[in-house]
Amino acid sequence: MKIRTMNIAAILALFACVGCGGTVASVPVTGTITIHKKSEANLLIQFSSLTATGGKTSTGSATSTDGGQFEIMGSDGTPGLPPGDYMVIVVDRNLEMEDDELGKGKRLPPSRVNPKYLATDGKVNPLKVTVEAGKASYELALD
Repeated sequence: MKIRTMNIAAILALFACVGCGGTVASVPVTGTITIHKKSEANLLIQFSSLTATGGKTSTGSATSTDGGQFEIMGSDGTPGLPPGDYMVIVVDRNLEMEDDELGKGKRLPPSRVNPKYLATDGKVNPLKVTVEAGKASYELALD
């Protein structure tokens, strides 16, 4: 009876661990973003994984602060992302206006971001980053 109980306990422990290690630990992703070599604030920066890890894709985002600094938060709200290859999409948050502002004849200013960095198609968007363990800071230089 003891052996059977031990075997059942071992099997249950094995099933409980299925998937243990299937999740990849996130690493910090911070850095600076520049446009034409000038640090820019209020840019939405979104990382979207190009490959699935454990059957899941990873995304994260941040808004740049003064000096162009950013810290990517994963879609689950935790800092960082799992290591891997990512496409980076950049949106100019200065273009956000309330509907009533647009209705009063206000016009949107021109975007600071080249439209190619808005593309979700990897053939159009050239901005790609490899997130690596041990490398926390990334420089994103847009033209």
